[in-house]
Amino acid sequence: MSAVPTSVQWSKLNEYLLQVTTIHQPHDFCVAALDLLPKLVSYDQGIVYFLDETASVYDEYLVGVSEKAVRAYHLHVFDDPEEESEWSVSAIARQYADRIIADAKEKERLGRVPTNPITSMDFSRYPHDSRFYRECVRPRGIRFSTGFGFFDMRGRVRVVFCLDRTRNVDYSHDELTLLELVAMHLGNTYVNFHAEPPFGHGDTLALATSDLPLTAREREIASLILQGSSAKAVADRLGISRETVYKHVNHIHAKLGVSNQAELIARLRESVGR
Repeated sequence: MSAVPTSVQWSKLNEYLLQVTTIHQPHDFCVAALDLLPKLVSYDQGIVYFLDETASVYDEYLVGVSEKAVRAYHLHVFDDPEEESEWSVSAIARQYADRIIADAKEKERLGRVPTNPITSMDFSRYPHDSRFYRECVRPRGIRFSTGFGFFDMRGRVRVVFCLDRTRNVDYSHDELTLLELVAMHLGNTYVNFHAEPPFGHGDTLALATSDLPLTAREREIASLILQGSSAKAVADRLGISRETVYKHVNHIHAKLGVSNQAELIARLRESVGR
């Protein structure tokens, strides 16, 4: 880790960490981590991406960013195979995981404590004639970007934080060091207390024999959702279209009286005694 800056106000850092770690629902924990972060490090636009076990995005939380801009980003990176490998959230997550593994091995070789490194980008140095810059960066006015991620117990990135600045002020050394501290402490909290154990065969049987008013297909989809699968992953696994998956999920929501994925997962876990 970088040398801890002398300007760090430890009381503010401690207060921030205490506030976030009192939240016991994983999704809300990550939302609070972003919402309360300006107490330590300011940003102009923030996004939290929630990833399934295949590193596909199944949900996001936005601060200062329009849903239209995020949809444009997703459409671009998945529609352009030449840039998808570099700029899709899935690719970023994989690159981030590889970087952390390499960092941990190097720190172990040197006898140092591994950290949860952050990534940064100065877009003034990125090719302005590229499609990605024209369609995704320039419309949002992004000048500088930084971010970090949280892992599950299997070492997969499950949450990605993106912190963007539209003002012409890069993140300082002290701010980046603060973010490393935040990423390390909250990342440890996430993996230890918020990353659920894998949904196993016994849970699948429990869901299949539960008294939930679901069809066999709906139970199958529900079990995959509990494993963290996105609509795309469920569709690929079952050989059906995403539209069909959405249709089944809507039926599941209606039958169980829930209105979003967080409520659905809580209801399903309750049904199998989690």
